[in-house]
Amino acid sequence: MKRLILSISLLLVSTAGVLAQTSAGTMSISGSGNYKEDRLKETSETEVYYQKSKYISKNLQISSSVGYFIMDNIEVGITGTASQYRSINHFERQDTSLIFNSYNSLGKTITNNYAVGPFVRKYFFLTERLALTATSNLIYAFSSARTTLEYTTSRGEEYENSSEGPKSNWLTVDLSAGVRYFASSKFSVNAGLGGIYYNRSSRKENKTTNEGISYVRKDMGNNGGISFSPQYINLGLSYYFGGN
Repeated sequence: MKRLILSISLLLVSTAGVLAQTSAGTMSISGSGNYKEDRLKETSETEVYYQKSKYISKNLQISSSVGYFIMDNIEVGITGTASQYRSINHFERQDTSLIFNSYNSLGKTITNNYAVGPFVRKYFFLTERLALTATSNLIYAFSSARTTLEYTTSRGEEYENSSEGPKSNWLTVDLSAGVRYFASSKFSVNAGLGGIYYNRSSRKENKTTNEGISYVRKDMGNNGGISFSPQYINLGLSYYFGGN
């Protein structure tokens, strides 16, 4: 009997320690990351030509946030994200009937994205250590890109073009779901599961034609969607301190 009472007491103390980390006055520091890579290779051959193409894309995203619990299980804070997207597109064609139609091209694009904004998060505990979260974000983001193209003909002529842009910025409102497992009273392991979003964007790009004519292209748009998919899952850690 004494052992049973002692076990129950230890369980209650442990549970209270975990739940105290989402009580009013607690602060949190969180970090998460996501990496995605896609590769595609295609070849095609006929009696008159042979061609092959290779496409590689890499996307790295790192996020961090600081939060404060204004009420039990309700957290407000600010989050920031930095990401980089790289793509390489290599195309080669060899024409056996007209050799001068053969060529080789290599295109590269690098896009850097940055985002910052406030959030509100609600915790729904399923067990003493496992909680679902619902997070609302208001995010301002901007990006810049650089593209280069190297082109070689069968005659050995080489061309290279590069461009800066487009530069884009957008404002996003979203509602996302997540899950958190409290491994201890100070740390939790987090997984974002995706959500719904709406954003308004603007885009500006400086272009130059082959004739040397420069012009500015501007676009504005609105879009929204649902992002519940395995590709949107990201993992992270949180550290909790302060509070009661």
